[in-house]
Amino acid sequence: MRVALHKAKQKAVAERIRDVVAAGKKVIVFTCFQEGITSHKKSLGDAAVTITGSDNMEARQIAVDRFQIDPNVTVALCNLIAGGVGITLTAGTHVIFQDLDWVPANHLQAEDRAYRMGQKERVTVKYFVADRTLDGYIGKLMDAKLALISAVESDQLPDSSLLNDLYANLASLAPALMQENRALATEGDAAKRIEELAASVLKPDSATPLAETGMWEFPSSRDKTKTYRVTFGRAGHLECTCEGFGWRGDCSHVRKVRAEVLDA
Repeated sequence: MRVALHKAKQKAVAERIRDVVAAGKKVIVFTCFQEGITSHKKSLGDAAVTITGSDNMEARQIAVDRFQIDPNVTVALCNLIAGGVGITLTAGTHVIFQDLDWVPANHLQAEDRAYRMGQKERVTVKYFVADRTLDGYIGKLMDAKLALISAVESDQLPDSSLLNDLYANLASLAPALMQENRALATEGDAAKRIEELAASVLKPDSATPLAETGMWEFPSSRDKTKTYRVTFGRAGHLECTCEGFGWRGDCSHVRKVRAEVLDA
């Protein structure tokens, strides 16, 4: 089912890539499925590099360097997990997510490939979402997870509404999965469903200006003598000294800084 959603977005994502490249910009595309990377690469040829889990460290770095330095390489096609951590892709001023992952932190980490020290241009992030599909349920579930994590990191007990929202979203997921599986029961139905999904793809805008450097401090709500510090780490992405960031690689302080930078 998620593969069907992925296929349905292929054409719309390809069109967006062409628009960005035609405007003289570089673009990073994140996807959960190899099929999309292979298809985009076939169309784009040498203008694109790929970063996937099958690449060794040397091959991955060569791809990163080509994207960062070579003006003729305008597209980085990345697996969300393999290309979402540990690399710098600041040559890209547009980020596209062809698929939604179940884990919010994976998207935040992937966005940070462009949100790194040295980025001097505005960065635009786009999530391609198919309306009235599993995408909607995944999006709501991620929002509920982020709200719950934020409450815990703020040293607050989650109120009943947060827990109720998370439960409701989880409860609604099973019927959505069953409905989509029924729609894809046969090959003919699957092809028709993919066409329907392609027509429902939404492409919301999210323009994001970035700061080059900075440091932000946050007092602990539990211990007034303690201060947490958010900085650009050695790898060039936002890091925090709080325990939450150490556990999860993300925290409410980092999200607050990111939001303030984006809204600046």
